[in-house]
Amino acid sequence: MVIVFRDNRNNEQRIENTFVVDEQTPMTVEMTPKFSNKFMRAPLDVTLRSNIKLAHSADSIDTVTYKVNGEVVPGSKNYWAQLISGLTEKKYEVTLDVVSKMGQRGTASVDFEVVKNAAPQCALSYTESNMSWSFTNKCIDTDGKLVRYEWYINDELRNVFGSTATLSKNLNRGKQDIRVVAYDDSGDSATQRTTVYGLDEGASKSVDSVETSQ
Repeated sequence: MVIVFRDNRNNEQRIENTFVVDEQTPMTVEMTPKFSNKFMRAPLDVTLRSNIKLAHSADSIDTVTYKVNGEVVPGSKNYWAQLISGLTEKKYEVTLDVVSKMGQRGTASVDFEVVKNAAPQCALSYTESNMSWSFTNKCIDTDGKLVRYEWYINDELRNVFGSTATLSKNLNRGKQDIRVVAYDDSGDSATQRTTVYGLDEGASKSVDSVETSQ
């Protein structure tokens, strides 16, 4: 670069300076996912937190766009956090595209797979005394936890919400069809059934069955 100073008498002075313009430092974009469950089972929610570093202190972020398997996520305006919910079982690629006001571009992506939820596995058993039946529905959930039980006596929902229930023989005579539905934290369920007989029909009879629904 040369700067020339000249007065009205045509005297001049030149100042020369040489400098090198380096290539622009690229934008850096990092994205960290946080999943709603460690088993990666459906339905899955993921919260994405991003870290974006621009090359110039006077620059700022202009647009951010999140995409799931190439499809733009509606309303994806905030680069620092984005929630994507209700992902079903399959493979996913989530990308973040960033454009600065000075025209810089950057991108980051994460890949993961959502797997099918495993339904609860349950076993219904009972003991009896002269006065009552005591039922226990033992359940395990290999990829989560049990959150709710529903107990039905002759298809009538009872006000019992735990894994155990007691039924009075004096108040419940004759045939009693027992059905208990156990729900896990993904909404899948397992249903167990058994039949007991009160004083009117011989207490020694019983029939058991198991049913799982998803």
